[in-house]
Amino acid sequence: MQILSLFTIDEFGVDPISSSFFDVVKSVRASTTYRIPSSEHLNPALTSYLRYKSKNWWQFILAFNDIGDLWEYTEGRVIQLPDINEMTNAIMRDITVKPERIVSI
Repeated sequence: MQILSLFTIDEFGVDPISSSFFDVVKSVRASTTYRIPSSEHLNPALTSYLRYKSKNWWQFILAFNDIGDLWEYTEGRVIQLPDINEMTNAIMRDITVKPERIVSI
């Protein structure tokens, strides 16, 4: 067994306990109201692609709307689409080097 496998939670190396993902999501304030059309039923990646030109924001959309199950992403549901500029800025602020992340030897 590799020592790395003891600390890796999933294949992407994300630890949901120590991840600041949800803090970043909740820091975004700007959004637009959006009604999920039938063509995007159960498909937040398609919504992400059509609105943000990238399928990679779908998890952010679900988290922003407190949707914990993909089956809740249904036609006719009214959600909030977070502003992509504010999302990007929040993520960039989170991943920048912070004083508590600097290690002195």
